[in-house]
Amino acid sequence: MVVQASTDIRFDLVIRGGLLVDPEKGTAAPGDLAVAGDRIAVVGGPGTVDPAGAEVYDASGLLVTPGLIDLHTHVYDGTTGLGLPADLAGVRQGVTTVVDAGSCGSDDWPHFAAGVVAPAATRVLSWLNISRHGLVHGTTELVRGTADIDVEATARILARHPGTVRGLKVRMSRSVLGDSGLAPLRTAVRPAGDHALPVMVHTVLAQGSPPVFLRDHQAATGRLAVDPRPLTPDEEERLVARLTGILEGAE
Repeated sequence: MVVQASTDIRFDLVIRGGLLVDPEKGTAAPGDLAVAGDRIAVVGGPGTVDPAGAEVYDASGLLVTPGLIDLHTHVYDGTTGLGLPADLAGVRQGVTTVVDAGSCGSDDWPHFAAGVVAPAATRVLSWLNISRHGLVHGTTELVRGTADIDVEATARILARHPGTVRGLKVRMSRSVLGDSGLAPLRTAVRPAGDHALPVMVHTVLAQGSPPVFLRDHQAATGRLAVDPRPLTPDEEERLVARLTGILEGAE
């Protein structure tokens, strides 16, 4: 049976001939789909969707998937030494949501929001760097420890921008920290916890040794705990599900 547009629904775009991937159902099969406005209106087998005047895109030999999410990007292009334009990392690669992983801290949040988040066709979310400088002044953003952190400004951003800022980022390698030890991580946990948000932690394992903050943690107390072993497949699946819920605003 051929599905046609109706007086109630007019197709704007029909994608034909691709391999339709549905992660929720765990399926991948040849097929066509029709888009009306900003919603998928119909999904059918090959040749079953009548474009009826809609734009037709030939996706032969291509995957057709829901928009992908890249949860670790750097898109503060032109301001930090590490970064790409958001749409180059995003929609041009089939990625509809990117999450900037700490390029920006509290000092530069207004500039990042206005210059990167607002104009991008890609949805840009953020792991806000606990360092007030982010990566704007280089990659040693926490060498002064808590002096490089504005907790109050960070907390205000978390409170005012829950739709965009989905957690905090702390880079816990020695080249970033200097002699700051666990202090920046402990500082980040507090405002993140107050807003029920996660903390993304960057670590570097050198020559098989745990990073500095793992060694320091042997003498630490409190709720902060680090497990350096690899995730099991079940743990990885649960982590991905939780991160997806956070990024989509379900938690």
